[in-house]
Formats: sequence, structure tokens, C-alpha cells
Amino acid sequence: MKSIKSERILFLFILSIIVCFVACEYDGPDAVWEPEGEGAPKPVISSIEPPDSAVAGDIMITIIGENFSEVLSENIVTFSVVQNFYEVANGTGGTIYNVIQANIKEATATSLTISRPAVIGDSLLIKCAVRDAYQIEIYPYPYRLTEVSKEYLRLGSTESINAMEVDNQENLYIYLADKTIDVVSPAGERTLYSDAGIAAVVDMKMGPAGNLYITRRRNTALYNIYPDGTSEKIDDFPEKISYFDFDENGNIIAAGRESNLIIRSPEGLYKTVGDYEEFEVTCLRYFNGYVYVIADYRGDLTDVPVLAIWRSKMIPADGDIPLDTEAKELVLDWSRAGDDFSDAQLYNFTFSSLDAGGDMYIATNNGATEEDTSIDPIMIIHQDGSRETLYIGGMLEPDVYNLVWGSAQSMYYYNTINNNIVIMGMKRDGAPYYGRSL
Repeated sequence: MKSIKSERILFLFILSIIVCFVACEYDGPDAVWEPEGEGAPKPVISSIEPPDSAVAGDIMITIIGENFSEVLSENIVTFSVVQNFYEVANGTGGTIYNVIQANIKEATATSLTISRPAVIGDSLLIKCAVRDAYQIEIYPYPYRLTEVSKEYLRLGSTESINAMEVDNQENLYIYLADKTIDVVSPAGERTLYSDAGIAAVVDMKMGPAGNLYITRRRNTALYNIYPDGTSEKIDDFPEKISYFDFDENGNIIAAGRESNLIIRSPEGLYKTVGDYEEFEVTCLRYFNGYVYVIADYRGDLTDVPVLAIWRSKMIPADGDIPLDTEAKELVLDWSRAGDDFSDAQLYNFTFSSLDAGGDMYIATNNGATEEDTSIDPIMIIHQDGSRETLYIGGMLEPDVYNLVWGSAQSMYYYNTINNNIVIMGMKRDGAPYYGRSL
């Protein structure tokens, strides 16, 4: 009896398993990989722009080929630091040390545009994968990425910079906190230019006859530094100003704390224009018929940005001095600059030439402290109002103070953390600094 009972129990157990398999229907997600499926076509890389290598100033890289997805997130592009490139590419050996996934900005079926990845190497391996394609494309040629910036001048431990300017021969002038001016030649030779002796200098521009023009913070005085190094106060503005620039006619446009815009003609005549009475201007550039400023609002209205970039279109007159300005336009409320920049300190800006897009390059202190959420210190604002970061992934040394475009295709900035001047190759021209050509 015992054996019959055991056989019954075993039979019922086996029957229950069979019923489960027959009666229960699978209701889970589709399999990611179908062994019998063909998958999407393998992506193909036929060429890369720029070819062979991307140097300083190459901000974007375009991969040209076929079978890419038009959906950004369905493509993956990586750059890898490898040893023995061709062995790795052929799958026969070699070593992969570091893999960086690129940030894809635009995607079509035949091209992928990516932000320059934060990696340097002479023989980088590029791979591309596309969703639903079972095979990965390996670009068979090594690609080179160079550094985007380098140290131009190391300052002494007790030195600091108030202002910088570049002339048409690419000589760099630095106004130091000890009230002297040094000049650095294109060959890197640094010499004393002037014992200027002027305190609280905040702005310096090259002007007519090769003279350096200088202004002080919240002061009426305008100074000249002559080519022989001597200095002279040449005029007083009717109100206290801090920052200034030249227009194409030799007018100086200046502003400061609640001073509005003050125009000084080459003959020394003054005119007050604009609507900045309740602002303190901390940077000013003239570009393409507009005066652009960084301004802190000091009034009582609650609907005006506390810190913002504004611009005012100059209204020309019969003579050379502008008649007035149109109502100012908001370029960017800094509190809405985005998570990567809103908490950063806003320093100054400059422009690329109109032929190079007329983009605004904004210097900030992103990456200057361990608490910073972003380590990328330069923002670009395009003419259509769209914004992006110049380089991503910490390729530039923070913080970027006193950004100035040279007469060649290079940009300079003062890095207060490392106390050095950094140079960046840009592969594009800057907008005119009109004082250099007067």
C-alpha cells in the first residue's frame, strides 16, 4: 500500500507541472536580442571632419557615414586611449586604457555631430554603436585630439592682474596690481612697459596712435599710456565710470555705477544716452552697432533681473557721435543661465567675428571651488539666442577671468587659481576691437 500511495503522489506532482506549462502563457517583455533576427544594418563610418585630428578651436567633430539613427539617444560614440592601435582595432591584441563616451549634439542617418570629448591622444580608437544593430563599427584609422589650451605666462607668487589687452602685433599688455604694465611679445618675452602708477584700474584698451587707454573703478578719470611708457590723465568724464570700449568712429562708450552710457567723441565732446541709471555696469563691449553690458540692477522693481547681460542699439546721427540708443534688450537673465552656470560668478565677455558667427564668449568662475556643480567655465551665446558650453568635461583651467581675443586666432585669459595666463587656439577670428585700428 505504501508503494501505491507514493506512486500516486509522484504522478500528481508531475501532472501539476505539465498543467502549469500548458495553461500559463508568457506575458513578459519582448526579448532584447532575437537569435533568428537580422537586426538593424551595421553603422558605417566613412570619414571624420576634421580629418585625422582635431586641434585647439575644433569644438565639434562630425562623423560621416551611414546607418546611424536620427534619434540622438540611439547612437553611442566612444573615443578610447589604446596601446598598439591596429591590434586593438583588428581584435588581435593591444590594450584599452580609457574610454570616453562622446556627447552627440545632432544626428541624421548619414552623420553624427559630437562635442569634442575631454581626452587627449595621438592614436585614439573611435567606435560607433546604434540601437538594434548587432555589430559595432570600429573606425580603422587612429584619430588625434590635442590640448585645447596651454599656459602662456606664469606670474610670480605676489603678482596679480587687473586688466589685459592685445595690440595688432599680438603683443599682450598686462596691468598688474603693483600699478605697472608689462608687455609679453608673441615670442613669450616679458618686459616692463610702463611704471603707470595708477590705482584701482579695471579696464584697458588699445586706442589711437598706439596709446593704451585706462579707466579706474567708479572714477571720472581717463588716462593714456603712451608708447614710450609715460602716463597722463587726458580727461574727466562728467560722471564716474568704470568700463569702456571704442566704436568704429573713435568714440569712447563708457559706463559705471548708475551713470548711464556716456559717449566721448574724439574731440572730447560728451553725450549721455541709454537707460542704465539704476544699474552698475561691470563689463562693456561694442559689437555690430550695439553696446553690450553686464549689469547689476540696483533699483526697486521686482521684475528686473538682478544680474543680466543687456544690449542697446546705437542710433547714428549725421555726424560720427551716436544720437541715442534704442530701448535696451535683455540678452540673458543670469539666474536663468542653466544649472551649469547660474551659480557661477559672471566676469566678462567678448565676441567672435560676424564671419565666424558673431558668438558671445562669456567668462565665469565655474570650477573654481570644490562645491561647483560644473567645471566648464566658458559659455557661448549664439546670435539666435541658443547657448552651449565651449568645451565640456573640464578641458579648460578654471577660473576664466579677463577674457580677451587677440588679433590672431587666439584667446587669452587670466586664471586666478593657478596665477597664470592661458592661451587658447580658436581657429576663428575675433570681432574687431576698434581701438586697435584707429
